[in-house]
Amino acid sequence: MVVLPAPVTGRSVEACTRHAACARSKNVSVIVIRTTDHHVYGRFRDVLLDFDFVCDGRSRVRPDERAPGARARVALTGLTVAEYFRDQEGQDVLLFIDNIFRFTQAGSEVSALLGRIPSAVGYQPTLATDMGSMQERITTTKKGSITSVQAIYVPADDLTDPAPATTFAHLDATTVLSRAIAELGIYPAVDPLDSTSRIMDPNIIGAEHYNIARGVQKILQDYKSLQDIIAILGMDELSEEDKLTVARARKIQRFLSQPFQVAEVFTGHAGKLVPLEETIKGFTKILHGELDHLPEVAFYMVGPIEEVAEKAERLAKEAA
Repeated sequence: MVVLPAPVTGRSVEACTRHAACARSKNVSVIVIRTTDHHVYGRFRDVLLDFDFVCDGRSRVRPDERAPGARARVALTGLTVAEYFRDQEGQDVLLFIDNIFRFTQAGSEVSALLGRIPSAVGYQPTLATDMGSMQERITTTKKGSITSVQAIYVPADDLTDPAPATTFAHLDATTVLSRAIAELGIYPAVDPLDSTSRIMDPNIIGAEHYNIARGVQKILQDYKSLQDIIAILGMDELSEEDKLTVARARKIQRFLSQPFQVAEVFTGHAGKLVPLEETIKGFTKILHGELDHLPEVAFYMVGPIEEVAEKAERLAKEAA
């Protein structure tokens, strides 16, 4: 493991957990991590050691108060290390960047020091060029590959802010962590409505997978549209169809929770790995109303859909 300097994300625990989960599931030879915060590095390294990763890293963790010019070079330095393992040693490299927003922030400070006229929201006029020149180097060659997982700070939770929006344009998929979902106690706190993927195409993932995924998004969006009415008038004022939509959406929300093996210390639940086919089958049953008779709490932190019925039965016995 090679550790290079970069600023830490505000949601470091959640980001670290997701990074570690990605590291465990990705078949790579080398992991390159960029972070200035030694606490983040320590947490990440401890998690990898718990799962028998060989960590013989060279640590270069430095404080975040350096000059903006030095911080602006951090991303390029980390990427150069990844390119070395890919091109010179023919390795498949997993590159973690925590946090890519700091690269943009440092570039903005450098631009201001140079006296350039800022563009939208005060960012540097070369924002798109700077980001593109770095992101386009993360690619696959005949010798090896670089796969990058990047934590992105979103200012004021505004996904249209130029900094995250420019980054999103270069990513194959985005996983948005939501404070509102975290407040419900649902982890990982992923918002399926804001998250995107370029392979969400029936020609790539298949018609069944695509239709079920869109069905899940539709029912969650319908539930989101009804929340203001529920807050003002209550559930009793909804039609029977809307009540059914709300009930299924809440079950889907809880079924989207997943007990990660790397997060057992946080959740208290044993980690589970659910195959894609089982996941699709579970959401199909929820959307088709086959599990309407089960309580929503039974869908929380379970693995395959069969565990929902088992948990519901166990909860019923405990309540009796």
